[in-house]
Amino acid sequence: MINLFWITGNFQQRKNVINKIKESLESFELEIYDAVSLDLLTLMTKQMSCFSSNKLIIINDWPEDSATSTKYTNKMLAFIKAVPDNIVLIFNNLKGRSKKVPEYIGENGKRFDFDSKMPKKNCFAFLRTYFQNNKKDIENESLNYIVESMTKYDYNIEVDALYLSALKICTYVGNRTKIKHEDVVKCQNADSTFIIWTLLDALDAKDLTKAIDALDDALCNSNNILSEMQFVISTMLWRYNLLVTIKEYAVKNKDADIKEYISNFVKIKSEGSQGETKLGTDTDAKGNIASAYSDKLIQSIMNGNYYKKAAITAYDRVHLFQITLLLQRLNYSMRQGVGRNIKRVILNGIIMFICKKLSYKDVNTMIGDIDYGLESRV
Repeated sequence: MINLFWITGNFQQRKNVINKIKESLESFELEIYDAVSLDLLTLMTKQMSCFSSNKLIIINDWPEDSATSTKYTNKMLAFIKAVPDNIVLIFNNLKGRSKKVPEYIGENGKRFDFDSKMPKKNCFAFLRTYFQNNKKDIENESLNYIVESMTKYDYNIEVDALYLSALKICTYVGNRTKIKHEDVVKCQNADSTFIIWTLLDALDAKDLTKAIDALDDALCNSNNILSEMQFVISTMLWRYNLLVTIKEYAVKNKDADIKEYISNFVKIKSEGSQGETKLGTDTDAKGNIASAYSDKLIQSIMNGNYYKKAAITAYDRVHLFQITLLLQRLNYSMRQGVGRNIKRVILNGIIMFICKKLSYKDVNTMIGDIDYGLESRV
């Protein structure tokens, strides 16, 4: 019988291995140590079990000892080699201190090194399998929402966080087989940046209800509604200006490499404050001049991905020009002292225009009436 185990990585897979070890023993006496001296642990392995012929010892941290690194490793190896056959020893998620200990257990017992993080591209299949195993039906859109709400700027996700999110959703829906998108939205905690991208995706799909809901989420989750509204407008302007640039360049330069052209746009940063503000080029982590738009963003806009069509195909040239003009006018009005409620009405109007529920003339007139009201105060 194998009685030495080294297990690291995410909690769920470690738990599964430990449960299988318990099942294989049938009857055993369990001892768990989070912080214990090596001398005491050695003594406990020599003590007879009172309730079973087998003893399972789980060690959650390196046993304490004052010996130096090399001597400590030698003492640990001597301790492990002396463990009786009826005692199963599990080193649970220990890190650092000694490389020879896990190597020895790997050669003389079993070693499991599970991933703590999972690449974003693998998360969809992971979640799909989890929900299928729990007899739940979920749409690709909802799977994407879970993954995107957890990644932020990182393209690796904590495996334990994935498990907990999926478990929370399954618990929330109970015995119901079908998982609705609204179930996922209620269970996931999304940051403001993700909510903005949800809004932009809804606008590309001309889904007015989802777009308004995303805007509501962004504003309600903020401590400063005016600041958040300005962030939403600035982000929309930034993206629609990019769409206009790509669209126009594609029309005028049909055989050119659009990705290479856009990647030459440099990222601008400002330094200083008030009247001493200076603009300059930003740099990336390697010290190179940073691009204003990432390759993945351009790729997504040009080609889309598995759950959404390419954004560039969602608009014609005239529509894009009109959207940017309306956003620029709203941005100007916000700097002239327009009230919060009026700004929200105009922003809703622009969203309705993007989703083709209002005409350009209607929204333009709305903004014009407000500008006229501002001028009349002077």
